[in-house]
Amino acid sequence: MMKESIFLVFTKPSYIFLSVLISFMIFFAFIFLTNYPLYLNAWQITQSFPIIYQVTQSVIDNILYSSGPLPLVLMIGIAIVAGINISMMIFKFRSARLFDKPNVGGLAGIIGSSFGVGCTACSVSLLSIIGVAGGLSVLPFKGLEITSIGLSVLLFSTYSISKSIYNCGACKVSTKSKK
Repeated sequence: MMKESIFLVFTKPSYIFLSVLISFMIFFAFIFLTNYPLYLNAWQITQSFPIIYQVTQSVIDNILYSSGPLPLVLMIGIAIVAGINISMMIFKFRSARLFDKPNVGGLAGIIGSSFGVGCTACSVSLLSIIGVAGGLSVLPFKGLEITSIGLSVLLFSTYSISKSIYNCGACKVSTKSKK
């Protein structure tokens, strides 16, 4: 069921492109939102676009150095799954012209997982918005729990939307594969 739905959506190159674009945007948003003062200061000093790439590379290197590869792998995984999820939601909306139920799981997974992305020091700026400035330091995995839960919610949401596409008469999933 999930395989057929994903195959149906991603046989169209436009949805592959959309998914990749959304994944890059979400990944960069995670990096930028947790380090916006750094980007702002670097831009004010140089006012050149290559500095954005250099600061992004520096932030990624700092995450790898301070926290190891797992937070970065989770961040990339969230971005990829979110890109797939959003592309599938757009496909469903365009095919059926309606949503049976709103897919709040995808949005909840993206927002929830964004509060624990990157290293603990970087995500403090996002957590301070909701009043949890030093709260990650007491958790055993320093915030990876939040990111993992967000990724799990996203994966479940992707499963749900693929099931919805599979069962949707307007989406034209092959009836031969249905039992």
